[in-house]
Amino acid sequence: SVEFVHLPTNCAAWWLAPGAALDNKEAPTRQFHASLAFMSASTAPMVYVNGDYVPAAQAKISIFDRGFLFADGVYEVTAVLKRCLIDYAPHMERLKRSLRELDMAMPCSDDELERIHRQLIEMNDMDEGTIYLQVTRGDEGCRNFPFPDDAKPSLVLFTQPVNLSEDPKAD
Repeated sequence: SVEFVHLPTNCAAWWLAPGAALDNKEAPTRQFHASLAFMSASTAPMVYVNGDYVPAAQAKISIFDRGFLFADGVYEVTAVLKRCLIDYAPHMERLKRSLRELDMAMPCSDDELERIHRQLIEMNDMDEGTIYLQVTRGDEGCRNFPFPDDAKPSLVLFTQPVNLSEDPKAD
């Protein structure tokens, strides 16, 4: 059986293998996983991970990804209203500037990145919300402080329905 531990968040749940405990002060003896466990693969939102569109519950990133190990990455969040990307160009300019400052490669062309955003809006039938984008330096296959010059960046995008138009801060 699976234990469900609901965290104070509106978008995810953690599940633990039987016998594992969150309050155990020692290293857990069983692995635990982040998952959109409350959703089936058919109802989970679609996300983009390194070239593939997959249900969120099936999305995976390597534990050796430098974004996970060293917070070696950049993120952007773009608003969506009436299925339109809001201020998309300035967000992408900031993304490119940030990647240049960190000496990280852009993971794909500008046109491809926009296509991914638009595809996620369509696949998730999102009228209003945000698209979160994360670029990391990628997975070297091991944990190593110096980053390789030829690192292949990881790219992850997902949507989050958010009622932006009725937020008092939007005025």
